[in-house]
Amino acid sequence: MESKYVPIETLISTAAKEIADEIQKVVNQRGICSLGLSGGKSPILLYEKMAKLLPQAIIRKLVIFLVDERYTDFKSPDSNYKLVKDHFIFHLISSPKRFIYPLPFLPLEEATAQYQEDLKDFTPFDILILGLGEDGHTASLFPGEEYLNNDGKLIITTPREHANYKRLSLSLSAIIASRKLFFYVPGKNKEEILQKISQNGDSYPAGRVLIRHKHTLLYREKL
Repeated sequence: MESKYVPIETLISTAAKEIADEIQKVVNQRGICSLGLSGGKSPILLYEKMAKLLPQAIIRKLVIFLVDERYTDFKSPDSNYKLVKDHFIFHLISSPKRFIYPLPFLPLEEATAQYQEDLKDFTPFDILILGLGEDGHTASLFPGEEYLNNDGKLIITTPREHANYKRLSLSLSAIIASRKLFFYVPGKNKEEILQKISQNGDSYPAGRVLIRHKHTLLYREKL
């Protein structure tokens, strides 16, 4: 893992440019780029900036999907689909090759199976943009849940609700198998959990990823 400390004034622009450059590099090398986006408030401005940096020819080679999703209606303010559509897809100058997402009108078990089927041809994923919760979760992988030890699947569902929702998520193994990870961790409030991860990474889902993945860049605010 590489940590990049960036002044808050340039954190968004620096991360957006470097991720956009990596997307273009992948497309130039492979002819396509599978890009997984996380939800939450932190990456909203990052996504809007990234979208404006991508040329039309690159956008048309993008397969965009959700790293995780709350099991809720598309119109819900808590929907990651809505967030990515409003703050990334809407700002692109062209349509991506595909935008893949779970279908909340299906029963949860069927939605999970369908999402796995839709994504399987794009594994291992090229680029994932991940966040970090103050409890050490990333995607919708939360500390202390059994599936962390025996996932074996591309897509999992959380064994219990978090913030009122059941969730679908890329599994730990699918994240670790991805080619390049970008952790976007703005805010000094995340320094405490990063310190805990550095001391005992296997106790936290994000730590398990950071320990095991060789091509991870973590953007953090310069103290």
